Amino acid sequence: LLDIARDTMRLPRVSHRYICVLSALAYTITNEPAQLDEVAMKLAPQAMLDQTSRHAQEISIALARIDQGTYGTCSSCGGAIAKGRLEARPSTEHCISCAA
Repeated sequence: LLDIARDTMRLPRVSHRYICVLSALAYTITNEPAQLDEVAMKLAPQAMLDQTSRHAQEISIALARIDQGTYGTCSSCGGAIAKGRLEARPSTEHCISCAA
């Protein structure tokens, strides 16, 4: 986990909170494995709140794209986003090629 935490610091979209959670879990696994369940239980509610907030923001952006008439159009290349991709990730702004 510590390697994952270090690697995620290089990614621009990773929140500071996520890095802190990974670091705390890595420290606990390494130094206090018996405390892992307790630490995980303390971190889980905030992680769920963060995820819910991100999903709400993604939905708001998707609704705005519907209003603008750009929903289903890749915001990077301007091409169509495949129906299957939109079914799997309705809030996506990118076609599969641009998302890769």
